[in-house]
Amino acid sequence: MGVSPDEYRDAVRRFASGVTVVTVAMGDELHGMTASSFASVSLDPPLVLVSLDKTSRTRTMIATAGSFAVNVLAK
Repeated sequence: MGVSPDEYRDAVRRFASGVTVVTVAMGDELHGMTASSFASVSLDPPLVLVSLDKTSRTRTMIATAGSFAVNVLAK
């Protein structure tokens, strides 16, 4: 399921700064971590930037899985 350009633009413009939770699933294994380094890079195609330490387990799992989710915390 994709996100329309308008939905993407609306979501990222509301995030000036804050905390996100980056999650990844590999088979039955789920993993997540908090990340405050998150930014929108492009509207077309919709791209985001999340900075993760190269030794982190999350980054390794994302590289293997090929996808991840970013959850923006409201409070």
